[in-house]
Formats: sequence, C-alpha cells, structure tokens
Amino acid sequence: MQHFALLDEWAPSGPDEPVSAEASLAELVTAYVRGHGPASLADFAWWSGLTMRDARTARAAAGARLELFDGGRDTPERFIAAGTLDAGSARPSGAFALAGFDEYFLGYADRSLVCEPRFAERVVPGRNGVFQPVLVLDGRVVGTWARAGTAARPRAELRWFEPASATAAGRFTRPIESWARFHGLGLQGIDSVLPD
Repeated sequence: MQHFALLDEWAPSGPDEPVSAEASLAELVTAYVRGHGPASLADFAWWSGLTMRDARTARAAAGARLELFDGGRDTPERFIAAGTLDAGSARPSGAFALAGFDEYFLGYADRSLVCEPRFAERVVPGRNGVFQPVLVLDGRVVGTWARAGTAARPRAELRWFEPASATAAGRFTRPIESWARFHGLGLQGIDSVLPD
C-alpha cells in the first residue's frame, strides 16, 4: 500500500535553508568545491548531473564563497573554497589506500590534477567503468591495489605506476593494515608489483 506525505510536514525547512533555486545551487557548488577543490565547473556539472548552464548559475550565486585557483598556465579554470589557501590545506599529504569508485578519483570529469592521464586507464582498465582501488600519495594517484593470496593466507598487492613510487611502499603499510583489520583479515603480507 502506498502512502503520500507532504515533504514540508515530514522535513520542514529550517530558518537558514535556501529559498530559491539559485541559492540551492550556490550551496551545492560551494559544498562540492569545499570537498573536491580545486575543481572546474565541468567537474561540478559532471558530478552533480546538472547542465553547464546550471553550473554557471551556481558559480555566480556562490559569489565570494569560491575563489579562483591558480593552477599555472594552460590549465582549465578551477575553484577552491574561499579561505582554503589561508588555512594551509592546498597541498594534500599522506598515503591512502582508497576503495574502488572512491570520490577522490571518481568525483571529477577531468582527473588530471589527481592522476597522470597516461595512467588513468590503469585505474579504469579498458575504460570499462570499473574503477580499481587506488593508492594516493601526497595527493596523487600513484598505483592501484588489490587483495591477493588465499582466504586462509590473505595478502595485499600494491601495483605501482612507476618504480619511483614503489620507494614509498612503506608509507602504505598502515592504511593497508587498517583495511585488513576492518575486514577481520589476518594479513600475511604486502607485496609490491613494479611496472613492466
């Protein structure tokens, strides 16, 4: 049996919620850029499913909440949340073993800021829509990883894009071990696979 209810009765608007389409778009683009910046309007449109016209409306409505990011010559126009550079968070750091389909790689139409274009097909082999788990080192995708071994003797396999990245293998021990603990695996080791 279907039941219908008015959204305003079940989830009434708060006093600070947007009251127009433009204000809603401004909130959406600001939240997206805060979590994904530096990002272009094309990235935002791709991620949100909005048209470029709506993306431009969102950018205009966001006003000073977004700032232009200087990515150097010959780069598309990208935005960051206002105050991001002042907060010192412009340069990502750390080693992360992320799951397949993670927003860090998937959340952009143009992924060149996070992954060298020549390696993108290793993340999405054959461009088949299946995104491999990625290794992110100081903001850049440097390889992929996978569970290996057997059910009784599970291992992790780190597949590097370049030999130089493999020198950082030790930085991934902690994130891989955290993954294994989360899944209740008695990890038997971590193997590095160098590129051909």
